[in-house]
Amino acid sequence: MFNVDELILALENKHNVEVHKLNGQHGFSDPFSLKYNEASAKKAFNQMLFFLWKHLDVFNSDGKAD
Repeated sequence: MFNVDELILALENKHNVEVHKLNGQHGFSDPFSLKYNEASAKKAFNQMLFFLWKHLDVFNSDGKAD
């Protein structure tokens, strides 16, 4: 059986890997799922955007996309 805590332990010390554990079950970010968790879905989306912003150079110094 899949164990998220074991996966977190295996990944947390890897280079360029961020691990976040959110409340919810498989499908928590799908608004059409019975397992949808709005708060966790929003948090996951914001964390993804921040990760991309931090690791991709898509904005120039004035904050506008190139």
